[in-house]
Amino acid sequence: MTDVVNRVCAECGQSFVVTAAEQQFLEDLAAASGEAWTLPRRCLECRVRRRRVRYGDPVIDDDCVESLTCIDCNEPFVFGGRDKAYFAQQGFDRPKRCRPCRRARAAAPAREQHQ
Repeated sequence: MTDVVNRVCAECGQSFVVTAAEQQFLEDLAAASGEAWTLPRRCLECRVRRRRVRYGDPVIDDDCVESLTCIDCNEPFVFGGRDKAYFAQQGFDRPKRCRPCRRARAAAPAREQHQ
């Protein structure tokens, strides 16, 4: 697996980057479902738009999706949509870590987290 892969969106033609963390997430997701994984063909915005149409999600304004940087791995990650709604409902602030780093931190023994 390479660190960063540059792609061109099949829908809008814009270039986008697939980070190592995203690649690992996709590989883990595919392994859990028993399917082969592939790199995304569409940029994040087009994937979100496509999911909204497919699942009938209400359209959320474009300012809803934010790009944040993880404080552990320094990789950019996306925070928006359902994640934002969940964090707001729980009374949480925006996340400081990407999902893979949050999962790794949750799986680490408690004494390692405080070092």
